[in-house]
Amino acid sequence: TPPTYVVPSMLVGRVENLLDAFRALDDSDLAVTIQGADPGERIDIGKRRIVRPLTAFHPVACQGYAVLELRKQLREDLQGADSSVVRDARARGEEITSESEHPLVVFSGDTKIEFIEHNELARKADLLIMEVTFIDDRVGVESARKNGHIHLDEVIERAELFENKEILFTHLSARYRQSEALEILERRLPESLKERVTLLPRPHWCH
Repeated sequence: TPPTYVVPSMLVGRVENLLDAFRALDDSDLAVTIQGADPGERIDIGKRRIVRPLTAFHPVACQGYAVLELRKQLREDLQGADSSVVRDARARGEEITSESEHPLVVFSGDTKIEFIEHNELARKADLLIMEVTFIDDRVGVESARKNGHIHLDEVIERAELFENKEILFTHLSARYRQSEALEILERRLPESLKERVTLLPRPHWCH
């Protein structure tokens, strides 16, 4: 079947126009399905897996995405109760479990630090993939914010917000060589983040 691209609803027409341009260039059908989705909506992607778009903060239309696992757990009021209480509730035909959504992966896309502040799923995801574009004073925080990007200083100031098991930094500015960036992160990141952060390796042609 054709692949499905999920994009912000307001961009559906623009993405279709972009694909039409590619079709004209290579004389192909380029069969795809474009699906618009906005924060607050749910997209089912398989057994016990859903995606939720997240609000991002950028000069142009952009959003992040959370991949969540649906989990069943004992109803809150029955947790810790004697097994006979649970058995009686089931015998009465009551639903004894409730469903929760556990964030496995969150991807920020291009955004300002407000993405972390406003999206609890981003702070709690097992793996957070987030842009960190500037990591020292070659570009200041205000310049980074003006262009809709995150500065390492902002991450450090909010270190206590990150509950993630792993954090992957992406979108590093071309101002930094990979080896240089790794040294800066090693020197500047607080210990509470350092052990969880990985910098996405740059393609060799970018070094």
